[in-house]
Amino acid sequence: MHSTDDTAALVPGTHRWVRRLDTPDAAVAGALVADGDALRVQVAADLVPDAVWLSAGAQHLAGVVDVVRRRDGHDALLPWCIETVDALLARRTVAERGLTPGETVTLVGSLLRGVVEAERLGEPLVGRWWLTQDARPVFSPGEGAHCAAASGEIIARVRDACTDRAVERTLTEILSGIEDPRIVARNLDRWEGELVELAAPRPLQLEVHPPERASEIPVHRAHLPEDAGHVLAQRTAGTFVQQRWEQLLEQLRATRTRLRPPSPRQQSGGRRRMLLIGAAAGAVVLLGGLLWPTGGDDTAAMEGGPSVAQTPADGGSDKDFGARGEQTPEPEGTAEGSVDDEAPAQDEQQSADEGAVGDEPVKAGGGESDTAPGGDESLEQVAARLISDVAGCAADNDSVCERAIVGGAAELVLQRLSPVDPDRAIVPVEDYGDIGVVRLAESGEHGEQMLVIVRQNDRWLVRDVYDVADQPSEAG
Repeated sequence: MHSTDDTAALVPGTHRWVRRLDTPDAAVAGALVADGDALRVQVAADLVPDAVWLSAGAQHLAGVVDVVRRRDGHDALLPWCIETVDALLARRTVAERGLTPGETVTLVGSLLRGVVEAERLGEPLVGRWWLTQDARPVFSPGEGAHCAAASGEIIARVRDACTDRAVERTLTEILSGIEDPRIVARNLDRWEGELVELAAPRPLQLEVHPPERASEIPVHRAHLPEDAGHVLAQRTAGTFVQQRWEQLLEQLRATRTRLRPPSPRQQSGGRRRMLLIGAAAGAVVLLGGLLWPTGGDDTAAMEGGPSVAQTPADGGSDKDFGARGEQTPEPEGTAEGSVDDEAPAQDEQQSADEGAVGDEPVKAGGGESDTAPGGDESLEQVAARLISDVAGCAADNDSVCERAIVGGAAELVLQRLSPVDPDRAIVPVEDYGDIGVVRLAESGEHGEQMLVIVRQNDRWLVRDVYDVADQPSEAG
């Protein structure tokens, strides 16, 4: 028993007050205090129910942990319950992180032991299952249901979400006798043994986070090669300038050494100055020749050499490498003139690109027969071209349709698209780089459908087709 008389001030941190707790956010209302390394709830002793006093010493009942004496009475220290078991299961469901078999063994074992401990009190115990700060399930008396009934509801919820068949069968057997505490007491050891054989107990994980959706990832893999090209161009340009500057310094030192007279007394100061001026002028002319762009071997070497940043996904050519790869710097005046001349051409090209891709849905009638991906093709254009190829396969009675459909999925795709309408409107839904999803508008006998396309061996192919209300099939 602890004392809070005048000598308590000599022990720093003893039952230090933290904050006030109120229901329903806490199992009991009281003061949250520090009790050594743990946190407890301090409540006036006369407000603690008899069932809580009787639960003292129980492992899975929220009974009295200790008593604190004050000048005008006594207080009881109770376990600090931070969250209900129902709230934890709800959070795990939202985060798509169901209980593991080991966590299931820990939770169900605690519930069964709590039912047996409540039965030993000799009177019905009503309340809810909570979790302490160390993730230990305890039954706290108060508003709620009988301990056995509350335990059965939680076990049924865990069983419905369980993916392990063996654990599910054991939980079903436990539910058949959970309502009778005497049956639970007789079969407790056997049920616990069966659960432990299926999975080793693991502590309950309270920190869970929902998975990150692919559509919420800001960086798209299609932009990575282009960004790498910009970085490579900056590095190569800086390396080129540094190398040219080092060559210039070496040539200046060599020229000065050659022109230095054997004895300074034999030559006048005026001739020395003329020689230095001539050497500097020669170095400037040499630097200009080194930096001046040439139309011969250097340009051909740069255009013909492979680029690290250029990949097949870029859909680029040698001209693209000339624009993004290593280039020979031009003199200041020539560079400014070149930028002015190229600006209108770039504006015209950008206008043409913006005009080619619009916000309107793409009709499936256009497109070429070749299914190799183009660097400038949008997801809608690829889907339109594939639908046109599928229509051609249907017209030719080609039941395999290797040019447009993934192997093994031709029969399902042709059946769901038949009769194939090449003029259906297409709206993009998701673009993951090598996988795309588009929505096909209503047409004839078909309602809205989802078309899944994938890129295999540098070719776009149809993988699946399903109605908007259906789920994707396992074909492909």
